[in-house]
Amino acid sequence: MKKYGHLAFCLFAAFLSFNCASTEITSYVDPDYKQTKFTKILVTADTDKLDFRFKIEKTLSSALIESGTAASASYEFFPPTRVITDSAYTAVLAANHFDGSLIISVGEKGVETTQNPIVASKTTGTVSANGVVDTKTTYLGGDIVNKPFAEFGLKLLDVKTGNVAWMANSFTGGNAYANFGTLYNNFCKKVVETLDADKMIVHIDPETKWIDGKSGRH
Repeated sequence: MKKYGHLAFCLFAAFLSFNCASTEITSYVDPDYKQTKFTKILVTADTDKLDFRFKIEKTLSSALIESGTAASASYEFFPPTRVITDSAYTAVLAANHFDGSLIISVGEKGVETTQNPIVASKTTGTVSANGVVDTKTTYLGGDIVNKPFAEFGLKLLDVKTGNVAWMANSFTGGNAYANFGTLYNNFCKKVVETLDADKMIVHIDPETKWIDGKSGRH
């Protein structure tokens, strides 16, 4: 019986880990780019927070790669210790055959503290030898819950022209079992799904590899 109880707990914990964050995205495709699909994207987080930059750039570029779109994190090309001019930035992207630059800006981020409703209560009492009644009330619910949230803005630029081809705003919220790492993972997954739904990225055949920014057969 204990074995089945442990299994049920593990399954419940696994369910929570996959369902503890959700992301809502509102996106817009520029009319001139409705027939354009980007094939290689540089992911850039516009922030001085190194831990966030490394995490979000790596996670989002990996999610793009998994979906079949070539991508890289900007810190691999532009070390955070250096000041990069606009011309140098564009030159590096062109030299490495990037046709898209996906820039992430950080909006409001924090933790919302709420209290779950009390759904039931139970009062018990004992009477001492001298007739004093000692009561104790326990409650089901009413616990304090911390829920992380984060807002992001996104712009996908055409490297060749510098024009904004696609833009979006997003809100990611988590439940009591979520942390910011959970939020970032969910956010990146949803961004790729939205880019794909908006027909802004390509999917590469598994048998295809990238050669100098162009696809070619093994």
